[in-house]
Amino acid sequence: MRIESCFIRDIRAIALGCGLGLRLSVAVVFVLLFCQKLHAGSEEETRQNRLWFNFGLGRMEVSNESRITYILSANYQSGIHLLTLRQIGLAFPEIYSEYDDLDVLESALLYGFNTESGNSHSSISAGPSFAILEVLEREDGLGFETDRRWGLALGAQAFWQSFDNFWVGLHGFGNINSVENIFGFTFNLQFVF
Repeated sequence: MRIESCFIRDIRAIALGCGLGLRLSVAVVFVLLFCQKLHAGSEEETRQNRLWFNFGLGRMEVSNESRITYILSANYQSGIHLLTLRQIGLAFPEIYSEYDDLDVLESALLYGFNTESGNSHSSISAGPSFAILEVLEREDGLGFETDRRWGLALGAQAFWQSFDNFWVGLHGFGNINSVENIFGFTFNLQFVF
């Protein structure tokens, strides 16, 4: 119980530092803890340790517009616990260069829970993130502006096995920060080792 209390306190601190409401951070914590309790009660607890890498393309909502995005992630699973290192950015920024010079790059370290059933697995996770929002040309024409922000990263994955070490699936993501919230999804390929 003490670890859960520390976890809730840390999420609150991250949320308040980003100027977010307390309700969102508490909701994320309760979803993570509920999934852990739900999975811990099952008899088929996952005991497998494994490493996998994801690559995907999809859509991101940023600056009230939908953009093509990519995601790269390395994931390590130990039992039901999942540790993810991910990077999200705009794919093909030259497509948007004619009318908008915004560039986005987010890096995050997420902790969550993974569950498996037959030839599929799914997970949810949350953790600290660092986002760089860059306007490549300022309004006055004198260079560019860069906004760097810490935030709360959210992730959800669902994958299905196609071949032995090759999986396909969906990845939903979010980055909540004090400047520009980012949400989206990608279609992913996953390589399991």
